[in-house]
Amino acid sequence: GLFETSHGLWTTSSSDGVLLLNKKEQRLFSKQTGLTSNNIYTIFENTPDSVWIGAENGATLWDGQDHLTNYTSADGLTGKRITAFFKDKNQQLWAFSDAYLHHWKNQKWQAIKSLTFQKTPEGRVYDVAYDARHHRVLVASTTGAFVLDLNKIQLMSNPIPLVIESVESKIGVL
Repeated sequence: GLFETSHGLWTTSSSDGVLLLNKKEQRLFSKQTGLTSNNIYTIFENTPDSVWIGAENGATLWDGQDHLTNYTSADGLTGKRITAFFKDKNQQLWAFSDAYLHHWKNQKWQAIKSLTFQKTPEGRVYDVAYDARHHRVLVASTTGAFVLDLNKIQLMSNPIPLVIESVESKIGVL
């Protein structure tokens, strides 16, 4: 994947970690440099000095300089992989794993275990879009697309299976 933050452009991989590219440097973050895994799913800039890296086996918080802090199942992140982050209208941080929605509170992750949305061990959330007007999250996952009401912490719809037949860009169909 490609993600852009105030630090530059990030390119993720499924085996080599994540590369940060900017005018000053090309910097590789990997398991060898302190991440939970080299299999990276997402990057999310919470603040300029708070960039989250979602990976296999947990998430890593980068301080924008040199310090990395890992969060795993021992720190409240339940599931095999962290695949998406978002902030709500109250500036609260949330994360999706392959198993649960998590809420960042008091410098700890808390899994919302009353809500499960993946039906298979291979299941995962691919991407999310937060709707501040209705305080809900639109989710694209391996089991389909669904809407999550954050006011009630419950699904508003059952997953709708989707099949992407083509993707169009300015240069044509990919």
